[in-house]
Amino acid sequence: MNNALTNPSFWRLYFTGEAEDTSGRDIELQLHELARDFVVRTDIVTFQYQGQTHSTQNRVVEFRLPCGNGADLLIEYEPDPQGCTITLYLHDAGGNNKQRMGWWDSARWHPYCLHPEELDTLLDYWTHSDLPWPDERTALLLLAPFVGLSDERMLQSLSARVDAAYRALCPQAHDHPPLPIQIPEADYRWDNDDLLGLVFSGGYPCYSIRNPSHVGGDEGQFPFVQFREIIRRVSSRSS
Repeated sequence: MNNALTNPSFWRLYFTGEAEDTSGRDIELQLHELARDFVVRTDIVTFQYQGQTHSTQNRVVEFRLPCGNGADLLIEYEPDPQGCTITLYLHDAGGNNKQRMGWWDSARWHPYCLHPEELDTLLDYWTHSDLPWPDERTALLLLAPFVGLSDERMLQSLSARVDAAYRALCPQAHDHPPLPIQIPEADYRWDNDDLLGLVFSGGYPCYSIRNPSHVGGDEGQFPFVQFREIIRRVSSRSS
């Protein structure tokens, strides 16, 4: 187990997106440790300001959760003292392309994209697969911020499981994991759409792109067909 993933400070930053008691030096140490087991890349971003071209460096950690047949769920985590970003992609290694499923950032977040039963299917697959990674507890904590919840029962169940996984990985922690899991406003619910399959939407169709309102929109389109096929395939392999 990578030491960074047993550090409560890592999970506080990952879950909240805010540095608070985590310094830039602490983040660099975490990145150094994560680089032992994961890709940690540096992206150069250029932008214009007052007629001049400027550039900045973004450090990005790649957590790849394999789903077989060259596909994986890819979490890109950008830790930053000014505000972190985590993005969940569906990645196709064969075509070397990735599609955004959900994200948390400091501007306009659309994180909710996984049904609780889909999370269970994926965790069961990784538990029963002969793979060195991921550990089920780590996968649960990494993916929990992307689960869409529509009632109190779902919330209590996920919260209890996240708390147990967090305490197992970080036995020295004396707090509860500050996960941004909640029941979204505007009567969010899971429905079956005749064309798209499972969708997550409500009266205010933000916080998720997994709904008809975002099909064809400029914020990105959820990979309905591809993800449905992955869930079907991993379900058959773990049963």
